[in-house]
Amino acid sequence: MVKEFRLVLSARVFSGWSGGWAAGSINAHYFHYRKNQKVFWFQYFAKKGFGKYKDVIDENWDDIRKNLGKPRDKTFVSNIGYFYESGTSSITWQFKLEKIVKQDEISESEKKYIPAFRQVYYDNPEEFKGNTYWLLLSDLKKFRRPVNCNSRSGFKFLDQDGKLNPLNPQRHLLMNCFVSVFPKIKVNNLYKPSEKELQDLHLKELLIKGLTDKRARFHESYVQDAILIDLLSKGYVFSKEGFVEEQDTGSKGRYDFMIKKGDMYYAIETKVDDEITAAEQLEEYIDKIVKKGEIPRRKIKGIIICGRASEETKSEAQARGFKVYEYKLDINIPSIIEGL
Repeated sequence: MVKEFRLVLSARVFSGWSGGWAAGSINAHYFHYRKNQKVFWFQYFAKKGFGKYKDVIDENWDDIRKNLGKPRDKTFVSNIGYFYESGTSSITWQFKLEKIVKQDEISESEKKYIPAFRQVYYDNPEEFKGNTYWLLLSDLKKFRRPVNCNSRSGFKFLDQDGKLNPLNPQRHLLMNCFVSVFPKIKVNNLYKPSEKELQDLHLKELLIKGLTDKRARFHESYVQDAILIDLLSKGYVFSKEGFVEEQDTGSKGRYDFMIKKGDMYYAIETKVDDEITAAEQLEEYIDKIVKKGEIPRRKIKGIIICGRASEETKSEAQARGFKVYEYKLDINIPSIIEGL
């Protein structure tokens, strides 16, 4: 009997992802996919879940990854995969796995599928050693009803003893894994959300989690996701995000992200509440970007987005030519009278 395995990728494994907040964001990749019909996801492969088939997979890995969805004598990797979101402890998206490639296998015509925020991975391959691959994804669809990862989910993981176990995120999804048993996903449970729907779902998940999980904190990444969705829906291009390094000292700092419209760049620093050091931090990051010669200073405008801005924060920002905005949360209840 030929065994089929499907890949499950974890998104947002923990707060403070080393590659920057967008590295693990499904939404960030989804927008790039909407524009280009495909998107690359960068991933370390631990190859968990193959169980007793692991030796067969390891021996034929290059052939298997280049022939996704094609049955072999003993086993194969499907061209259907899933995203697991740590924030909701559930599988929330399905995607088509087009390719699993090494960096030098990416063609010139395929480079457009690399999002700007993933470019740092492409430009610095020496920093990402080991079993790292670029996954070309297409046909991203969200579940209308997420599948919780529990004993009744239908997703099962094959251990080294050949036993099937319910998918346990804490145990299996440290990086990625492969499931050999999975439920039949109904077509009407999958759809491609609009920008406004993503905003709505994002805020609902955030509020529900905050109300039910006393350990949950309102992270900057939640604000960043909402801002990104809104800006991209208005025609801005997500330019880059990640680390900037001071050549003299080797120290690193991280700016939240940059967007581009026309020939102007906007460096954005987000804060959950008020923080008077925000303007100074943003200025330091812009200076480092300019020092590296990436973008002329006259082409960069600084923006601070926070929950509540004190007069001191506004003053510090104004002195540097930055603008300060306070984000707003909006609950819109449709009329229940209409149509009755």
